[in-house]
Amino acid sequence: MGSGNHVTVEGSSVDLRELNDALASSSTKWRLAELSQLEQELEEGSFPETLSDDLVTTLFRTYSFYRDRPSRKAVRDCLQILLSHERYSNIIHHLVTTFAEEASKTNLAASNAFVLVEWGSLIIAKCGKREQLWQSYGTRLVSLHAQILETCIAAKGRHSVKHSALVVTGRALRTTFQGKDEEQKLEQAVSQLTDTPSKVGSRAAVLLGVIAGVCARRPQLKVIFEKQKSRYISFFLRDVIGSRIAVPSHLANALADFFLEFITLEDMQKDIAPAIEKALLRAPEVVLNDIVSPLIISLPEDVDMAPLLADRLAKPLLSNMKSSNPKIRDGAATTFINVIKHSQDEKNLAKVTDEVLTPLAASKLTAAEHRILHSRVLANLRVSSTCSEATCKALATVAIKETSEAALSAELQALSHHLCFLARSKAESPESSFKSCAETACKGLSDKKPANRRAWVLMIGDVVWRTQKLWDVQEVQLFVETTTPTMLELYKEVTSNVLSATQSGMVVVGFVLTALCTYILNVVENGKLITSIRKASIYEQACSLNPKTSFLLSHRVYSKLTIGEDLRWAIRALVACLPYISSAAGESIPGDAWAQTFVYFVTAAAIPHEVRKEAAAALNECYLGQPSQVSQYIIEGLWSWREQLTSGQQDSPAAASKSSNDRLHLAIKAICPTSDQVKSNSSLSPVLLRDQFIKMVVLCRPPLIMHINWIEVCLAAGQDPGDLVRLASERCLAEIKSHTDAGVNGAHRREIMIATYDAAAELAFVAPDSIIPLLMQEVKNYLSASLVRSYSPSDIAIARTPDGITFIDVLSSKKDDTIDKKAKDYNTLKWEAEVRSQLAAKKDQGRKLSADERAKVDAQLNKEAAIRREVLALENRLRRGIEIVSALTNGPPTDAGMWFGTCSKALLDTIVADVGLMIGDSAEMAYLDLAKLVSPRLGSLRQFTGVATLRALGNSTLPETMKQEPLGGMYHRSKSRVCYAKSNRTCHEGFVSLAIPE
Repeated sequence: MGSGNHVTVEGSSVDLRELNDALASSSTKWRLAELSQLEQELEEGSFPETLSDDLVTTLFRTYSFYRDRPSRKAVRDCLQILLSHERYSNIIHHLVTTFAEEASKTNLAASNAFVLVEWGSLIIAKCGKREQLWQSYGTRLVSLHAQILETCIAAKGRHSVKHSALVVTGRALRTTFQGKDEEQKLEQAVSQLTDTPSKVGSRAAVLLGVIAGVCARRPQLKVIFEKQKSRYISFFLRDVIGSRIAVPSHLANALADFFLEFITLEDMQKDIAPAIEKALLRAPEVVLNDIVSPLIISLPEDVDMAPLLADRLAKPLLSNMKSSNPKIRDGAATTFINVIKHSQDEKNLAKVTDEVLTPLAASKLTAAEHRILHSRVLANLRVSSTCSEATCKALATVAIKETSEAALSAELQALSHHLCFLARSKAESPESSFKSCAETACKGLSDKKPANRRAWVLMIGDVVWRTQKLWDVQEVQLFVETTTPTMLELYKEVTSNVLSATQSGMVVVGFVLTALCTYILNVVENGKLITSIRKASIYEQACSLNPKTSFLLSHRVYSKLTIGEDLRWAIRALVACLPYISSAAGESIPGDAWAQTFVYFVTAAAIPHEVRKEAAAALNECYLGQPSQVSQYIIEGLWSWREQLTSGQQDSPAAASKSSNDRLHLAIKAICPTSDQVKSNSSLSPVLLRDQFIKMVVLCRPPLIMHINWIEVCLAAGQDPGDLVRLASERCLAEIKSHTDAGVNGAHRREIMIATYDAAAELAFVAPDSIIPLLMQEVKNYLSASLVRSYSPSDIAIARTPDGITFIDVLSSKKDDTIDKKAKDYNTLKWEAEVRSQLAAKKDQGRKLSADERAKVDAQLNKEAAIRREVLALENRLRRGIEIVSALTNGPPTDAGMWFGTCSKALLDTIVADVGLMIGDSAEMAYLDLAKLVSPRLGSLRQFTGVATLRALGNSTLPETMKQEPLGGMYHRSKSRVCYAKSNRTCHEGFVSLAIPE
């Protein structure tokens, strides 16, 4: 029967036409209800069997339409019941046919393909449980599922969706490969995907990888799977290695489980390596396009690729490294390096080293790109000390003659790698290598090109840095003593003109020597050299801001750094300077500048992500070593950073970072230890942590620093914020007051005020018994009605008058010219008076005051200035009290009974005292905000209860919109609602304070 027909079947309440309409609806609620009813009827078996095919067609229409997970899950549940219920056993044929039609479509979205993968897994699991169904549909379903699974993995979608597709497929295969006929099913599935006439082709790699992973995790299946290994290898060599077109990365990586669990060295030698060798000659642009590397990376650790590399792969790979095609060159180098990482045999690696090094040492590589790739390979070789010694001598000779900056950098990286290997191996006679390399390095430091000198500096620094723990090795000492004098000469050039050194890149010399200064002093035994190092005052120069520009702490220098190595050495130099900064005394020691430099490296937009992570880790290490000093520096530095941002200082580290305050939370997290670090570090005492977190109570607020929360910071360190506040409630409140009293103006002050009062409300939330009484005392002090009454409207008008202008004209000697409004010619007289006053004002503008008049004016100005200061100070006090009340009202929930009455009374007292003349309607709005905490039974009348109270008391600056309703009507309306609410329950005590003030 057609799916559009109206069907009424006895025992079934589902109308297929209504179901079609419901499933096609955009209303999630409607379709979920219909699907739930359908699911219930399918479970009971009351849905007519004759309509099951139409139902399947209807359900399959939904997979591309639904976007919400509940709807898709409901459809999947209905399909699962159809597959499992005996009454609908004949539906399988139509289900497979419909699935085949949808799976064969191209350009499916990842989410739609995932739904089909889920449904296909259900069908495969159903057929796998019954031998007859498997024989009829099993192989066809495997082919279809391979296609749709590959479509899902290949689509541009979320990684979690692709992972879930692999999981549900593996679950269905585990169900299928069970029972007595599991070997037969496995053979049929594998043969269907790997046989030559297969329509799936290389797309089958994804499902083959899942099958291999399922078999590898079950010992019994793993034994059975060994018989299918030859088919897998043939498939890989034919459809992946032997492909004539580029193979996508997801297919090249699909067989990782198979390579890891089943491939042996014998398989590599017998089958795979010869095929790769031939493919490198036939189509290197395909094979080296990241096809071989996934195979090598996935191999078991016990597979030693050194013999294969030396005998079969080295020459073709080296040949391809000379290709004119950059993709082939890079692919060959990457493959070579990955094979090296799976090679252990030193004898074969020595042969490989000789093959790579010989053309480089003999100057047979004319192109710089070729020399770079050979150097990259040499930098990853793991060989014996004999080979490394020869490599070092050859590379030093090649590097000193190198003309290409990029090639020189690559060669020196390889040289550094092998020198460090020699130092660690403690060979019998590598002294000559170290001596010759050190002498060559000194020659390189004298190169005319700054870029070449910089490359040699980085090589020397890298060797010394990586051999710090080998300071007792004689060869290392020799290398340091030989290269340090030349480095000191370059250092003097840097400090003499820092900005020029920054432009040329030679400023890295300062970073390297600063980072290694302490270590060099421990290693060097030459007295003259030690004297020269100390005379250079490296730490003093690095940390001095005056009179010369510091090469380390000046934002004009570090904001110009863009290369990762330069940035890393700058970070290491900062770490090395910390002991000097923390041990020195005096205000000139730039702790704030040190902190802002570290914050820059952690947060700046131009810093690469990996370098930012390294900077944060280095800052954390500094903190764990000296928690008190580092936390103080960083907290003060962050306050300065925030001030620079809000004040718009262009010549500052904050402006140079171009990151606003988006990543400042990373600096905060770096100085906040985890609970494990607290347990393992004895210097992180509870007292120290309490002092640090109290200093951060205002700083860790979203208005100042995004993505950070003070309570979460405390909990991450294993500290209970409630206990912390209770033990130091007075200090917490003092920290709050220190920021409210700070003399900061402009937008920065407003942000600080918001953060400060939010922090006060948060403290009241975590420790109400300790903090709320203290806050109430502050509210009483701030909202003083007696102080408000002590100033007259004239005093307030004086406060509004600009500085330098008197509000009261002490020179005026005119009599009272008040015009009687009842006079006959009132309008004319008024006009004449205005004209006379204007003329008098123009006449007085150029008049010079006498000494007596000047004295009177100055005395009046001083008097009004004193009044102005007092009134403005009182206004600030009043605003602080109001902000505290607002923060408690709108902040985290607390027991309002502890503060509601005090706050409402203090606000009302100031309102009655005409506080509106000073601060406008701020007090009235704060009072009306208190109505939010009154019982919700009053509904919208909660606010109007406060409005009625203010209007009854008078002296209010409420908006006109709140004064339109007659006060009597508002009173009766509020009274009737209150009486109704009171008849059921006792009135909220807050309502009493709001509606019936004392």
